[in-house]
Amino acid sequence: MGHDAAKEARKRAASTSASQSSEYVSKMSEMCLQRTLIWKEADGEMNERLDKLVKIEGKKADMAGKKAEIAEKQAEIEAECLELERGKE
Repeated sequence: MGHDAAKEARKRAASTSASQSSEYVSKMSEMCLQRTLIWKEADGEMNERLDKLVKIEGKKADMAGKKAEIAEKQAEIEAECLELERGKE
């Protein structure tokens, strides 16, 4: 009877161990999937931010170009004003 009890205890332990092992694998698999989803989400957010930054930098470049054009026109107008003032003298 002692042999049978020990045998049954080993079977229960093996069965418990197997169910714990499959539970562990299941949880690890689920965590891996969650981590992948989080990475994809973060990657998407990062791409959105980068797109916004590219647009902002494009607008900055346009504004810098317009600023340069305005400064050039202002210099031309000032030069014309100086010529007109010299002509009056």
